[in-house]
Amino acid sequence: MRCEIVEGMALQQNADDSKAVADCLQGVSLSPQSAFAEYAMADVLYNHGKFQDSLTDYNKAVALGLTDRGVYWRRCDAFRRVGNLDAALSDCQKQVTLTPGDINALYTLGRSTSHVRTTRPRLPT
Repeated sequence: MRCEIVEGMALQQNADDSKAVADCLQGVSLSPQSAFAEYAMADVLYNHGKFQDSLTDYNKAVALGLTDRGVYWRRCDAFRRVGNLDAALSDCQKQVTLTPGDINALYTLGRSTSHVRTTRPRLPT
């Protein structure tokens, strides 16, 4: 199973979307309870701009117990890109709690927080 996942992750860098997706799907089918396989599939989709689709697999990876590899940061950014800012903030905060020095999570948290402040109406004081 690792071979298919590693190959899929390598192929995503070369923009062979169909081959990367096929390899990751094979990895998921060979090990359907693998959080790593779901995470790899989500990353392929994320890296090809399919943010809504990637959320399904990030959610599965988290449900299967994955809390490392920056899963909350990647899911946070996918949520931000599809406009679900509340979920984005929640995941970025989880990632920062798990890895306080994670610059990616801190940056995305700042971007998400800034976007929330500028897009939500202010309450009268």
